[in-house]
Amino acid sequence: MLPLRTAQRQIGGLTFGSTKTDAYSAETIEFMQQVAHQVSVAVDNALNFEAARTYELALARERDRLRALLEINNAVVSSVASKELFRSASASLRRVFDWITQACCCSMRKAATCGGGARFSGWHG
Repeated sequence: MLPLRTAQRQIGGLTFGSTKTDAYSAETIEFMQQVAHQVSVAVDNALNFEAARTYELALARERDRLRALLEINNAVVSSVASKELFRSASASLRRVFDWITQACCCSMRKAATCGGGARFSGWHG
């Protein structure tokens, strides 16, 4: 078994087999070692690419969440009407989360109203 390793990590091993005793010459073994080295580099590149892609996706999710927080913050400081605020916040959240629906209820004197206009009569403040 020939080791599959790079300067950064041990990846595994590459095995060649034969039914004959002493089937491989020194030249053939040297060639197999070169093959193992090339396979090591290829596997390491693939693992690095996969890790980079995972980090890229995580960063994109974090960027989208932070963007939504900024949009909601801007809506909070610029919206006077609660319906406008709820609609703006809802639109920002929809871009980040894969939701079918969301609701926001507030305690009010008469009835709580969600951003979509539906009334909830069970909760009064």
